[in-house]
Amino acid sequence: METFEALFCGQRQNGSIIAELIKEESLDQSRFFEILIKTLLLNPFFSGGILISIVGFFWYSIQWAIDLGKAMFRQNYQQSLEITNENMAFSWVMEHINKKSKVKTQHFSMETNYDYDEEEIDFKFFPGFGSHYFYYKDRWITVDRCKEEKKSHDDYSQKTETVTLSTWGANPNYWKEFLIECSAEPVQAMKKGLQVHFVQDGSYWNSWDKPKRRRTMDSVILSSGLSEKLCKDVQTFLESADWYHERGVPYRRGYLLYGPPGTGKTSVISALASQFGYSVAILSLNDRLLTDSNVNQLINRAPNKTIILLEDIDVAFVSREEKEDSKKETCVTLSGLLNAIDGVASAEERIIFMTTNYKERLDSALIRPGRIDFQAYLGHCTEDMIERMFRRFYNDVSDEMAKNFVEATKKLEKTVSPAELQRHLIYYKLDPQEAIDNVHSL
Repeated sequence: METFEALFCGQRQNGSIIAELIKEESLDQSRFFEILIKTLLLNPFFSGGILISIVGFFWYSIQWAIDLGKAMFRQNYQQSLEITNENMAFSWVMEHINKKSKVKTQHFSMETNYDYDEEEIDFKFFPGFGSHYFYYKDRWITVDRCKEEKKSHDDYSQKTETVTLSTWGANPNYWKEFLIECSAEPVQAMKKGLQVHFVQDGSYWNSWDKPKRRRTMDSVILSSGLSEKLCKDVQTFLESADWYHERGVPYRRGYLLYGPPGTGKTSVISALASQFGYSVAILSLNDRLLTDSNVNQLINRAPNKTIILLEDIDVAFVSREEKEDSKKETCVTLSGLLNAIDGVASAEERIIFMTTNYKERLDSALIRPGRIDFQAYLGHCTEDMIERMFRRFYNDVSDEMAKNFVEATKKLEKTVSPAELQRHLIYYKLDPQEAIDNVHSL
């Protein structure tokens, strides 16, 4: 009782009443708590706190009900489509938004592409990062574009972009129809030209918007019979899927083209891809953003019907002394590349081409059978190659003129690469006789 008395004796009025009642022996326990509750309710601070708690509880309940209603409404009536920039349709969707939407965003991001073959520069504008709205086919669509940076184990940053499209009340096929429309023009362009893919930010495949012109095999002048052998080997491989599967052999094919610079290694790969309706995915192992994990993912998740091209494969794996002299850095290891090519998780239905100017520098493990199945040397021009290239550049030239050109090149007493010879013939493309008379300029 002394504790209650000490607690309430200092209170004004109500506290004094309780203190007096406590002193009375006749006050029983139930009467005491009744008086205590009435007294607390008369206290403005206590009653105000109870009121605030009640209001807060009801406000929280209302908010919870609203959030639950929104979630259920979104679940039943809102449809969203999420695409990352690792998906080849990412740029198609972004460009389609700008081209086809009736109400366009005013906040853009820009991408610049330069075509070295055509010597053309192209600027592309996409909706910038953040939230946008556009009106398309009688629907308002929300576009949320965000970017996330991830650091690899060697502290190199890799950027991943995500775009989320949301709309209300769409039918289940809405997004499928939307994607088909987005991809219609790019797919038609790919069918007409050669699509080239490249590695973006060391982590995913991207591609040039404008496909390159397809090359025919006869536009690449190789030593006699080599073009036919390559074409036949690729054709046989593409027709042998069942044969590989029935015998439990991984359905993969590897090619190595080696020889001096300017002998047409990359050109013949482009021509093969064009002939068989494939695209080309170029993977440079000298990219400092690449790791073993990235290479594994890129090689085994390349776009369908794609020839993977590893250019100048010897440069990526030089000796320690050569690496210090050249100051080249790469995070890709030979064991990591080998695992990507034919490891347990390696994809099938895949064609890989490797090129090098120095075959002798390659590790034997890299080019052993099963990883490299077909090797071809592309050398300097032979007499037959010189004559065929001359005839290709000039229509209806006489046999005598073709022979004179071959004889003139023989007098140079030096080897000539196909690239050097092509440059010469292009310079004198209007007059074959001038090409003969000026062979010494080679």
